[in-house]
Amino acid sequence: MKYQLKYQSGRELVAHSTALFRWPLALVQEVTAIAHEVYAELKRLNRMARTSDSRRKQTQAFKAALAQRYHEHNRCC
Repeated sequence: MKYQLKYQSGRELVAHSTALFRWPLALVQEVTAIAHEVYAELKRLNRMARTSDSRRKQTQAFKAALAQRYHEHNRCC
């Protein structure tokens, strides 16, 4: 279901195309600004999580390689 906003410049009200509500333009702008901030923060956190996962995988691979070398060394000596 798609929603559209109709802007009424004379009254500075926004009417939803399928709803019976009229929202003050300032309120819509404030909610939109907050939504943009939340979206930007989620993108930032997602980037950090990907970096963290990558580092975690690198660390696990390094530890596995180290354990393999230690195991091989203990077999030969």
